Amino acid sequence: MKVYVLDASVILHNWAILRDNKTKVVPYQVLEEIEKFRTESGELGDNARSASNFLSGLMEVGLQDSYELESGGKIYLWMYVPGENRDERIIKTVEDIKMHKFFFNDEVILLTKAVSLRIKARAFDVSSEDYDDVGMVENIDGWHDIELLPEEYESLKYLAGETFELYNRDFLRVNEYVVVTNNGKRQSGLVYRYLGDDTFQVIDKKPHLCGVVPRNFEQIMLTNALLNDDIPLVSAIGLAGSGKSLLAIAAAIQKVLCDKKYKKIIITRPIMPIGKDIGYLPGGVEEKMAEWVRPFTDNIEYIKNLNIDAGKRKVAFEKLSQLLDLSACKDIMEILPITYIRGSSIRDAFIIVDEAQNATPSEMKTIITRVGEGSKLVLMGDVHQIDNRFLSRDCNGLALAVK
Repeated sequence: MKVYVLDASVILHNWAILRDNKTKVVPYQVLEEIEKFRTESGELGDNARSASNFLSGLMEVGLQDSYELESGGKIYLWMYVPGENRDERIIKTVEDIKMHKFFFNDEVILLTKAVSLRIKARAFDVSSEDYDDVGMVENIDGWHDIELLPEEYESLKYLAGETFELYNRDFLRVNEYVVVTNNGKRQSGLVYRYLGDDTFQVIDKKPHLCGVVPRNFEQIMLTNALLNDDIPLVSAIGLAGSGKSLLAIAAAIQKVLCDKKYKKIIITRPIMPIGKDIGYLPGGVEEKMAEWVRPFTDNIEYIKNLNIDAGKRKVAFEKLSQLLDLSACKDIMEILPITYIRGSSIRDAFIIVDEAQNATPSEMKTIITRVGEGSKLVLMGDVHQIDNRFLSRDCNGLALAVK
């Protein structure tokens, strides 16, 4: 059996680990460290208070060495072990636990988010692991290449929107996309979406998107997902410059202004400055947020220029001009800080979350649970560009949502 000794960094990252089905040991020194963060604001303080309240709730039944949990897990409280500093104390605690008769035949592992502590633990021959509550997302692309024989491929030349059956494709998830290959080469640019039950749909390569035309396979797939009303949550992970923001705002304009499917566009992003901050910005919420969402206003300007000679899309062109004045278009487009989303229920809106990789798992949960009936949520970001020093490529709100 594996027994995990919890460092304070793990509990402050996600206190819910205390409730899972693992066998855990919480040293008394960790309880003292958590207590120091109870008065902190934000997620750090939330985790510290929640962990303290949860453990004190267990202790109300009586102070004892171990507690059984409803999840099937178990928590042991461990005596204070002396040492020169906090790292040495917790490493000595792990060694003490390994020698105790309760755990003599078990694998005792130190669970910590601190890289330096894991390095020190290795020097003392103590097993240690990083706490990963998200998992890798590199292998979740949302699309596959499928190799078909020439005679199979010839039968797939359907019109956009038509469906057909192709059997023995159980490895696909619903709404994943497929590009057909023959002898390793992609064929004619046709893209398909898997609907489930061995059924596929042909995707339109040049959809109506306010004059914006997808330029590659990935953009075709993303555009289809953005315009599809049956897909209420879309996550787009891609490098800078890959077209995520342009396609997202173009789809939002198409669905709100032209198709009238949603009543409003809502744009938000975690406020995470790159490099040194420029200080407080003047003005109200719209003016403060305008600088943070400038990539979207730049893309709206680009789409507006595409639609100068739109002809039948003249109404959309007038609305596009209005979208560039954030104070005058509140009934169509709204810029919201993530802080203001908590407590609200956003209905009938096309919601775009930019730079979602800088959202913490807690913030992402807040965002997703605020989506009301009739709304669509689009999460965009690049997990290789993390500006929040408390997050990593594999542990952030966007990766958690995809997982």
